[in-house]
Amino acid sequence: MPFQTIADFRMATRVVHGAGSVSRLPDLFPEGVKILVVSDK
Repeated sequence: MPFQTIADFRMATRVVHGAGSVSRLPDLFPEGVKILVVSDK
């Protein structure tokens, strides 16, 4: 069933993509930063 997510990107936002990107997240963002992971397969 399709769904829609509404997000507020007025705060500083970074998009990380590519192979192995999820495993690199701790290296790219400071401790305590909230991370939203979106996946589509």
